[in-house]
Amino acid sequence: MNISVMQPKHVHSEASIKMVKHGDIDLIKISHAKFNAGISLFGGQLLWFKPLKGEDVIWLGDEAVYDKSKPIRGGIPLCFPWFGNSYNKQTHGFARNKDWLLKTHQATSEEVTICLELKEDDDTLALWPNRFHCNLHIMLSDSIKINLVTTNTDNKSWHYSGAIHSYFNIASIHESNVSGLGGTCIDGTLGYIETSTDNTITINKETILVCLESEPTISIDDSKNDRTLSIKNDGHNAAVVWNPWVETTLKTDDMKNNDYLNMVCVESALYGDTSIHLQPGESHTLSTEINSIENK
Repeated sequence: MNISVMQPKHVHSEASIKMVKHGDIDLIKISHAKFNAGISLFGGQLLWFKPLKGEDVIWLGDEAVYDKSKPIRGGIPLCFPWFGNSYNKQTHGFARNKDWLLKTHQATSEEVTICLELKEDDDTLALWPNRFHCNLHIMLSDSIKINLVTTNTDNKSWHYSGAIHSYFNIASIHESNVSGLGGTCIDGTLGYIETSTDNTITINKETILVCLESEPTISIDDSKNDRTLSIKNDGHNAAVVWNPWVETTLKTDDMKNNDYLNMVCVESALYGDTSIHLQPGESHTLSTEINSIENK
C-alpha cells in the first residue's frame, strides 16, 4: 500500500497514531509494541491488523478501491442499517460508504482504543428516514474487539439489521476449516432456504451460510499458518460464513481471480429486516472479539 504521510495527529509514548492519506481515504495508522493496524474513516473500517509475531489476521484485497466510489474490499466493513439487499437499495446499507468521525483515542502499553461515530445526514435520511447515532469502539491489543453501539435518536421507533462483516486472512482455503457453526442454517446458494450444516465445514464451493445456532466461539483452523483464528460474537442473531469461490470472484471487479483462496468471512450478523427494534433513546450493541492463537 502506497501511503502518503500527513501531519501526525496524535503520538503516544506507547504507540504512534498518525493520520495518513491513501487515495481519497483518511486512515488512522497505528504502530504499537504488539501490533500494526490501519483504520479507514471512510466506512469506519478496520483495514489491517498484524501482530508483530505472526501473519495478518484480516484480509485486505490488493484490488480494493480507495476513491470512495464503493466500499473498501476486505478489512472489517460495517453493514448498517440493513444487511443484504433490503429496500432494493445499495447492498448492506450505507455505513460502509460514509465518512465516520474520529471522536476519541486512547493508547497504553497494552491496548489502543479508537472511537468513531456516524449520525444521520440528508443523504442517509433519503435512503432510510430515521435518526440514529452509531458509536464504534475498536480495541486493539493481543486481540481485536469491536463494539458497534446503535442508538435511536429519533422521536419514533424503528428497526434495523446489519453485521460486522469480518474478512479473515488464511494461507489456503484448501487447508482450512470453520467450526462451531451449529446445525440449523439458511443457505444463500440454495435460494436462502433453511437447512442444516455440520458443526465443522471445509469450504470447497461458493458458501453463503447464515448460521442460526452457532456456538459461542467459532474457530477458523488456518493450519498452513500454524494458527487458529477464534471469533466470539455477541448481540447478534446469526453468524454468517461467506466465500465467493471461483465464479463470483471472477465477476467481482475489485478482487483478483484467486483471492477466494486466501480469505473467508465470518460475520456477527443481525439477520432479517426487523432484527432489532429500538424505541426512542434505546440502544443495541453488536460486537465481535477476534484472537489469533498459535497452534502447538
